[in-house]
Amino acid sequence: METSRETDIRRAFDTAKNSIKVYGALSVLGLLAVIAVAGSGHVVNGFMWVRAVSLPVVALVVHRVVVSASRGSRRG
Repeated sequence: METSRETDIRRAFDTAKNSIKVYGALSVLGLLAVIAVAGSGHVVNGFMWVRAVSLPVVALVVHRVVVSASRGSRRG
């Protein structure tokens, strides 16, 4: 049986995981927007490409760390 502290911790990790999922989804939408703009013939500079590609990658890494931490990993 979980204590109220454990329940609070689990709820906090669930909130963090869900927030990172939303961040990742929005990052992917940003990447799709950059692809659409580039595909329509507009100029897309290198900064836009690097940022649009790196944000979803960062979301995946952060999500993996949070999931690891939620399972009790000290490294996470």
